[in-house]
Amino acid sequence: MIAVKCPADGTLHYAADALAGRTIRCRTCGATLTIGSSDQPPPVETDPEPVEPKAGPIVTAEPPPERKTNDAAGRVPPWIYILGGAALGAVVVVLFLAIRSNKLSPLLSQRQSQGKGTSVSETPPAASAGASAPTTMEHAPSREPAHAKSVGEGNPSGPLPACAQGREPSRLDSGQRIEPDREISGQSNIRVTDTSDLDVAVRLADNVTGKTARFVYIQAGHSFVFESVAPGAYVLRFQFGKDWVPGCRGFVRDSLYGEFVDAFVFYDDRIRFYTVTVSPSLGGNTRTKRIDRSRFLEGDQNTQGSP
Repeated sequence: MIAVKCPADGTLHYAADALAGRTIRCRTCGATLTIGSSDQPPPVETDPEPVEPKAGPIVTAEPPPERKTNDAAGRVPPWIYILGGAALGAVVVVLFLAIRSNKLSPLLSQRQSQGKGTSVSETPPAASAGASAPTTMEHAPSREPAHAKSVGEGNPSGPLPACAQGREPSRLDSGQRIEPDREISGQSNIRVTDTSDLDVAVRLADNVTGKTARFVYIQAGHSFVFESVAPGAYVLRFQFGKDWVPGCRGFVRDSLYGEFVDAFVFYDDRIRFYTVTVSPSLGGNTRTKRIDRSRFLEGDQNTQGSP
């Protein structure tokens, strides 16, 4: 028998003499072994010397720490969106109201006035049925129409209407009647204030027949009170302008006409005190509209001429 020692793991194998020179595999590790001749001395089986580990620091590998992400830092709170939407909505509403207000407040003409828009307010009367207007309603004394006083402005530029031919334009006093007062059996009053830089002629007409109840001249910045207005419904019309010609009963230059849409109603059993502001610019707290001269004098019982 021939003894063969595996050089890899030291396992000792035995083979027949007839297998000398051939190769076999180690039954333990599978390494290839060459069988020597039978006259070779058998290998000595020795135990491998133990190898002591060298002294030194022991290093252990640790997994890297997990990186924490802060989702809250990258997320916008919902209330931010709510506030932003509310602010945007408010801006849209303000812009809409501003545009709507401009559309509903057209000028009576392209000429801008320094005065405020038209307005109406009602002052509660005193408890007594026979009470007069509040003392704050200052007005000129009542008088019949008088000859106009010339202000030396000369004739206006451009062609004059027939009623103004050969006549000098003038300026009346505030409160001067253009026509005699009618319908004076009541106890209600209307105080009219001109807030513009133009004089104004104000006509109070019956809402049904159109007949004139009051027709008064008011200078720019002045006020006048229509006193003792009889019960009924009336429409208030006004004409702004320059160069008043009495024969035309109107201004012949820079004329602007308008009227209050809603009628002024007075009852037998109720005293009413109105405060009215007129201006060439429409708008304010009441409805007014643009009209022409024919509408301004519509129903007047004393109309003569037309500028």
